[in-house]
Parts: sequence; C-alpha cells; structure tokens
Amino acid sequence: MKRFAHDLMTAAVATVLFPLGPALLTIEPVSGYFFYLLFSAIAYFTFGIGFSAFIDWLTGRLKHPRVRYLVSLPLYAAAGAIAISAILATLLRNLDLLHADTASFLLIGAVAALFMYHLSLALQAIRRK
Repeated sequence: MKRFAHDLMTAAVATVLFPLGPALLTIEPVSGYFFYLLFSAIAYFTFGIGFSAFIDWLTGRLKHPRVRYLVSLPLYAAAGAIAISAILATLLRNLDLLHADTASFLLIGAVAALFMYHLSLALQAIRRK
C-alpha cells in the first residue's frame, strides 16, 4: 500500500510540474500549460502508476542500484511513449506514428515518463531522510 501511495503522490506532483516545461515553449504559455496538464493527468494517472509499479517490480530483482537505474531508464521512456500513443490512438482515429507531430508527442511522453521516474527517486530520497 505504501508503494501505491508513493506512486499516486509522484503522479500528482508530476502532473502539476511537468506541463511547465512544454508550456513555456508554446506561444501562449497559460493555455499551453492547461493543454499539457490535461494530457499529463491522463497519462500519469491512467498509465504512469501502473507502468511504474510494473517496471519497479521487474527491476526490483536487480541488486546493484546503478544497473537497476540503467535498466529502468529505457523501460520508463518506452512506457511513456506507449502511454502517449495509446492516448493519441484513442483520441485520433488514424494515428500515423511516422508523422512529425505524433513523433514529437511520443518524445514528450518519453520525457514525461523519465521525469516521473526521477521525481519518484527524489521523493524516495526525501522520504528516507
């Protein structure tokens, strides 16, 4: 239960913090923030918590922390891209994975998942102190 509470808290904090980065790159940062906030909330709460628990379960058997970290990085990035592609496939009927806009969303999904992973590590470190 502690793990789920930690993942839930991480998803909530990531949902609020992550959209700040992409929103600052848009023409209208306020509307961009809410656009990315919507996608972040859907991705983090629908997919992020489950993927995080699954990846942590997979890598939990690895004893060395550096190896666990290096194995987790591509898994989280792939999970983020999968989550965003699932959301886009739900919203768009003809999802073209090779389209430039779709590719940028997949990259944003991977970065968002890596942000959640590192935020989770930071929150674990804070909780240990």
